[in-house]
Amino acid sequence: MKPHPYQITLTFLLYPSEDSPDRMVAHCLEFDAVAVEDTPEKAILLLKELIDDLMSEAIKDGTVDELFHPAPAEYWKMLANAREYVAPEKVRRRHIRAKPIGRVGYAMAYQGSVS
Repeated sequence: MKPHPYQITLTFLLYPSEDSPDRMVAHCLEFDAVAVEDTPEKAILLLKELIDDLMSEAIKDGTVDELFHPAPAEYWKMLANAREYVAPEKVRRRHIRAKPIGRVGYAMAYQGSVS
């Protein structure tokens, strides 16, 4: 894998699923990719696997620039009111192996009465 001259910072927004409020959505805003699981940690790990697969294929195919499909504005607005989410060490340690991912930031947004 040849090195890239740039690094990408990804933002994962976490929020309760509209369809099932007891499940959490991890949403990569830069790619508009989502994963839904029972806990924020499981959702993040599943989304990291998805992003890793997407990036690896795009790097192999030379189509990294085609991955960027930002999430709709309503999710970026949620990010503006979200608070930083500090993921457990086991979640932070699970890196996205595909380069050029440089950093992943996490934010938690709440809708309605979710605590």
